[in-house]
Parts: sequence; structure tokens; C-alpha cells
Amino acid sequence: MENARLMLDAAKTKAKSGGRGMNPDDESLSEEGRVQVEHAEDEFVGQTEEAVGVMKNVRLSTVMTVDVLLTISRCLIPRSL
Repeated sequence: MENARLMLDAAKTKAKSGGRGMNPDDESLSEEGRVQVEHAEDEFVGQTEEAVGVMKNVRLSTVMTVDVLLTISRCLIPRSL
């Protein structure tokens, strides 16, 4: 994801050096610059969505692991304590 962000920043900087603004809708950008920025934005969004999915799966796995460990500990610890 970090690399995708750096590529987006580089595309914006490169496009800016050829025009007055960094907005991909800005008419001062060349068509090629606008396409490169849009592609880099799409790549960054995709990488971000993938990272969020991974984090959700890790969180779910962690919650499930804690639940399993609590269940096991309840089975192993005598209730008379």
C-alpha cells in the first residue's frame, strides 16, 4: 500500500510539472498526465481496500483465537476454585 501511495504522489508530481494543477479533472493537465494520475489513484484505492480486508481478517482471527483460548481455559480450570 505504501508503494501505491508513493506511485500516486509521483504521478501527481509529474503531472503537475506539466500543468498548473494536480486535480485529474483540471483542464491544464495533459491527457497522458490525467490518465496516469487516475491509474495511480485506482491502484492506491485497490491496495487500500485489500489492506482493509486483510486487517479485518486478522481481527476476526484474533477474536476467534481469544474465544477458543477462553473456552479451553474454562474447561481446564476447575470450577471449585
